[in-house]
Formats: sequence, structure tokens, C-alpha cells
Amino acid sequence: MVEFNENHGECFHCHQVVKTPVFETACEWNRVVYSDGLPCVDVEQHHWIEQYCSARCRAARLTAVMARENVPILRAGLGPVETCAKCRGPVDMSRLHLAYLETKYNVDEGGQFTLEDVDYIAVLCRQCAPDERTTGAEVPIEVKNES
Repeated sequence: MVEFNENHGECFHCHQVVKTPVFETACEWNRVVYSDGLPCVDVEQHHWIEQYCSARCRAARLTAVMARENVPILRAGLGPVETCAKCRGPVDMSRLHLAYLETKYNVDEGGQFTLEDVDYIAVLCRQCAPDERTTGAEVPIEVKNES
């Protein structure tokens, strides 16, 4: 678990101190579980790529970050089949795949992360996805369940 205090580091865009809420660009290996209710995302590994003090700073860096990752931006949802950002083939969202995300989360005094918002920047099929990543900070995230 990554230890955070009130200071969450420096914004990758404006270099100001990042405080909660934290905005990030991240990637994760996940799969979507479809049941009777809303789809639920089962995250196997989550890696932050960059963090920011605001959505504006995150948006300013998005194109450069995704170019560095060598992944085109092709926004996706949580449908059973989405489109691979690289080859434009199908991605079975119920199977393990690599997803790139924009997230917003809060961190409480105990260091617990609560996800507030997530948008899929891109998803990759298993043919286009690199091997499972071991770089970045593995961060446990508690998803806020709003009924």
C-alpha cells in the first residue's frame, strides 16, 4: 500500500502540491462483471501514471501521456464489447484487459482512497495489450457505492 499524507506529491502539469481530491491518469488490468444490477469492475492491478491537482491540469497532459504510452485515445464505456484503441477490434470487457482511465478520488486521514469518478480513455484487447505491468504505484482503491 502506498502511504500518503495530506500532501499527495506534485502535480505533473503545474507542479503545485496535490491535495485531495486527487485527479490521475492511470491504467489497470480489469474485467467487468455483469449481473442483475449495474456492471461491477473487478480490478486486478491498478497503476497510476500521473497525478494532478485538478481536472484542468489532467486534461492538459492527456494527449502527451497517451502518446508516451503509445495508446490512442478512444473513449470506452462498460458495454459487454468495446473497441480496442489500437487495432479497433473487439474487447470482451468480461475478460481481463488493459484499460486506461481518468480518475478522481478522495483520500481520508487514514489513507483510504474513495473513488469519486472514472472515465475510460481507452481499452486494449489481449492481442494489443502489453504484458501485465509491474511499474507505477499499486494503489488499493475503495469504490464509493451509491445506490
